[in-house]
Amino acid sequence: MRQFQATCSCDFQRNGFAVDVMQAVTCIVNATLDVYQAARHDLLPTPAKSHYLFNLRDLSRVIYGCSLLKKESAETKKVFIKLWVHEILRVFYDRLVDETDRQWLYNRLRSCVKEHFKENFDASLDTLPMDSGVVSSLTTAVTEDSLKQLMFGNFMDVDATDEEKRYEEILSIDAFIKVAESAMEEYNATHKTKLDIVLFRSNDFIVKRLALENNNNNNNNNNNNSECWFQSSWEKKFFHETWPAHGTSAHPELGAMVTSEPTITAGDDMIIPDWFSDSAEACGCEPY
Repeated sequence: MRQFQATCSCDFQRNGFAVDVMQAVTCIVNATLDVYQAARHDLLPTPAKSHYLFNLRDLSRVIYGCSLLKKESAETKKVFIKLWVHEILRVFYDRLVDETDRQWLYNRLRSCVKEHFKENFDASLDTLPMDSGVVSSLTTAVTEDSLKQLMFGNFMDVDATDEEKRYEEILSIDAFIKVAESAMEEYNATHKTKLDIVLFRSNDFIVKRLALENNNNNNNNNNNNSECWFQSSWEKKFFHETWPAHGTSAHPELGAMVTSEPTITAGDDMIIPDWFSDSAEACGCEPY
């Protein structure tokens, strides 16, 4: 684990942190190792969950995601905790297909924040919606559904250079959608082949996820994967087998779901093709 600590510490110092950031680095690495070892022990592969295969690459992806944080974005310790939770969700939670498994990871996150970061889970994620009766009838808490609204990205400031971009929490989903729509308009204005992008509720993180995967791979010199924006077999299986059957693919430059179907206008009277509704339902998503 010293290698992960050294790498994360160097990245943080490169991003403007002082040497005293080592305490946060230790918490991040130890908490990630806790989740990784527990996942390998409790989330075993089965015929229905053949993609439940966890290795050191998953651990390194969490550490790498956390190391993207810059000092200007870390006002309090809560930012480190929220970022760590977000990276665990993207690397581990997004793979889980069973509600019991998702609940298991949610509970693991709560215990890891308390054990390794020595902080209260709900107080640390104070930007997320709270609900009563989750932990105690007398308190409010961050629910598993609330965690779906936790997003980080470095693409919200469209005018920033690569060096100026900050990997920060995205507090407004509406602002995120505007950035995605603006990117599509810019692309369509400069390319002959036009793009139609479909965003759907509870899974609009797929757009963000693809953008992050593309960004992470472009900055990872050790990644020799020819399909740079797919990092694991389960992602390849989902996107190559589910979407292309309907004339759909993921676009690495824009980082979004692209469809050859007729343009769909978001709104109350929006009509979603049957094939897309079926696919979205299979992912547990509700169309916009």
